[in-house]
Amino acid sequence: MSIGFMANNILPARIGEFARPYALSRLEPVSITAAFGSLVVERFMDGVILLLFLVIPVFTPSFPDVTAVFEGGGLAIFQGAVALVLGVLIVLVLMATLPRQFMASARIASRVLPEVWGLRALRLLEGLLESMAIMRDPRLLAIGFSWSFLFWMWHGLSFWLGMLAFDIDTGWFSAMFTEAVVGFGVALPSAPGFFGTFHASANFALTTVYGVPETQSLAFAFAYHFGGWIPITAIGLWYTWKLGFSLGDIGSAQEQVQEARVDA
Repeated sequence: MSIGFMANNILPARIGEFARPYALSRLEPVSITAAFGSLVVERFMDGVILLLFLVIPVFTPSFPDVTAVFEGGGLAIFQGAVALVLGVLIVLVLMATLPRQFMASARIASRVLPEVWGLRALRLLEGLLESMAIMRDPRLLAIGFSWSFLFWMWHGLSFWLGMLAFDIDTGWFSAMFTEAVVGFGVALPSAPGFFGTFHASANFALTTVYGVPETQSLAFAFAYHFGGWIPITAIGLWYTWKLGFSLGDIGSAQEQVQEARVDA
């Protein structure tokens, strides 16, 4: 995980999303495609929890400005988050409950693609379906969502404490809301390390919605972001060296994941 975050922080094109399954497949008896599929499921669970964290504060008495959320840019963020999570939910439910039918339909659809691309798409889908077992097991699904919920609650606590350090005392729900807005904001295309999208998202949540002075909001955003960027990047670099990887290996992870799908 640290290697993946490190790669996203210093390398372009979200290489960390491929570096993490690549590293896992090198350390454990897990195929790259299955590791990548598990990452997709994890991201979906995170998205569901963050969507809850985005919606719940809106309906609390302490929420200051509903119009800021449901008009203009706020409306686009809210609608986009809902559409994204619901769309992925529908696809994953179909993949989990009807894997054979889904695979058969994919084989038919892949015929319109060039042979190489069609084969790659099918191998990717097979790896994703392997990781869908958790979606068919209510117990494992509950455990997965519980871990995701606890993680984001803990992460929200760090937001709240960081805000208090900058004298932003707008309450716990504001930290939850800010965390969710930032979580969806950094999913947008951005520079390595989420520079720009992180700060703009935090500033929208705190200044546009909660009325925090912009200088105060941006000071918190830059300090919190940089305070997290340094340690996780250092830890990721240390593990990269410790495990015998190189930045070249990490940088080529996307190609290796794609090759593994074709060769599987």
